[in-house]
Amino acid sequence: LLAVTSAPPVIEITLPIYETFPYEANTPLIGQGEWLLNSGTSGTIETGNLDVTGLSPSAENRFTWTSASMSMRLPLGTNLVSGEIFFSFAMRVDTLGTSFNTDGTLAGFANGTTTTFGTKINVRTNGAGGFNLGVSKGGGTNFGDWSSANFNVGETIFVVGRYRFNSGNNTDDFCDLWLNPDSVTFGQTSAPPATISAVGNGGSDLSQINRFFFRSASSSSS
Repeated sequence: LLAVTSAPPVIEITLPIYETFPYEANTPLIGQGEWLLNSGTSGTIETGNLDVTGLSPSAENRFTWTSASMSMRLPLGTNLVSGEIFFSFAMRVDTLGTSFNTDGTLAGFANGTTTTFGTKINVRTNGAGGFNLGVSKGGGTNFGDWSSANFNVGETIFVVGRYRFNSGNNTDDFCDLWLNPDSVTFGQTSAPPATISAVGNGGSDLSQINRFFFRSASSSSS
């Protein structure tokens, strides 16, 4: 389940994009809806969905991928250059794999087909059979941070990300990350305190945002 919105979620808001993956199971995502394959091999549609406490039960199917290299991109239908933009999705890691000990990238915002990312969701093993999630801007994880929360294989996690444009220079935009935010805050006009807030200063800003992506390499599968 993926949702992208250009404003904080409020009651009865109309989302610019709300993706429920209503596609036939065991088919590649490429070419369905507006999804584009940027590189690698497309992940597939899988029967079932992921529910989040406090939200309506999920419907349709879910998107899944393995450790094969993949970059799927969803055009947002506009070029955003100011203000702030949010995305949210429910995720589950089914296996850590043998190469999960290096930092991997799962999702985030992008500009076209480039690899200059914003609000980049990162994943790494915690050395105890589980994993951590973090957020950063640009390449790598230098301009970001990791959450101390430990997650387990098979656990459903509600992820919310925000990119905030600033006008001071070319490296001052911020990224924020919420992991399993309290459901009592859903629908409020102001966002609650983030799990990781205002990171990314010093990393290269995106000149614009016009796509959301899901991505995997040998270290990140879901």
